[in-house]
Amino acid sequence: MLERVADVTVILGYEKFRDDKNDSKGIKRLVSSVAMQLFKRSYKRAAASMADFAATVRQCLAELSELERQNCSSMDAAADAFARILSAAGKLTEGEHSETVQNLLYQVGRWVYIVDAADDLEDDHKSGGYNSVALRYGTKDGVLTPEQKTSLKETLYLSASLAGDAAEGLNLGKYSALIMNILDLGMPFVAGKVLEKQWHSKARKI
Repeated sequence: MLERVADVTVILGYEKFRDDKNDSKGIKRLVSSVAMQLFKRSYKRAAASMADFAATVRQCLAELSELERQNCSSMDAAADAFARILSAAGKLTEGEHSETVQNLLYQVGRWVYIVDAADDLEDDHKSGGYNSVALRYGTKDGVLTPEQKTSLKETLYLSASLAGDAAEGLNLGKYSALIMNILDLGMPFVAGKVLEKQWHSKARKI
């Protein structure tokens, strides 16, 4: 399992560098290109041992890239493309609970994508970068109205809640309390701080 986790990390890291290389300019593009070369051999080895997972990651990122190119206003479509990457990692867990793990990771992935987009609203507005949350709500100057914050908070809380429901169906052993704390308390807390633009301040301390 440790080797599988290492391979997943290498595949995701390599694809992250590839994405940065395609979307960035200047020094960040150069750094990403160098990192890809350093990871290349490890990536080929990991992708060979996890061909299905590597293919799914490439496919989902290609779908996400196309949605960005189209300036797609469907927040759910963009979040789904990202969430299926984490869900695919759940397939690597063998046994009767594999589907439950996939569902858990899907909801976590969906939450991560949306909360990250919410956190980047103002920066993407300034840079002109793609942001599915901004397009979904038609924000002005990258700022959500109180009503829009409430709506977005509800969808983020829903994913956290569904992830928690999935986790309750697993035998998490000694990690149960920690994982449930993250899903039930940590994720909603972070979502609230992000939407109030407090996540990068001292207010994020619990």
